[in-house]
Amino acid sequence: MTEEDWFASRDARAMCQQVGFRPHDRKFRLLILDLVQRRNMIDKRRVQRLERTLLTAGDGFYDADLARTIRELLGNPFRPALFSPDWRTSTAVQLAKQMYESRDFSLMPILADALQDAGCDNEDILNHCRGESLHVRGCWVVDLVLGKS
Repeated sequence: MTEEDWFASRDARAMCQQVGFRPHDRKFRLLILDLVQRRNMIDKRRVQRLERTLLTAGDGFYDADLARTIRELLGNPFRPALFSPDWRTSTAVQLAKQMYESRDFSLMPILADALQDAGCDNEDILNHCRGESLHVRGCWVVDLVLGKS
């Protein structure tokens, strides 16, 4: 998979395999949790079947929403964003914590301003914060601010 393929892909299985997800990876667990909540999946066997489908080789598993969520969790694995500890100001950390805990990401543009005020000039980070994309717990920018991996 190329970088261009990554951003155009709807094949969630190929994306999971590209990044080498494992069943106990934090980002994979967050992906499954988001999916379970959005689809109101309460049957444990169904969830386990989905996990196996995403982690094993086989035909594509095409789901545009799931692919979008994977990109939200991981950003660009071909060019990971460099994050300076200097950008981790008390304001940025407080905004990120509030969004992470509440799962309300309406403050993302304000986080972009706080990061920019702290000297962040990374266009990928700033554009992600100011963009219209879906945000979920585990958002790659919020995780960078909070020092989560």
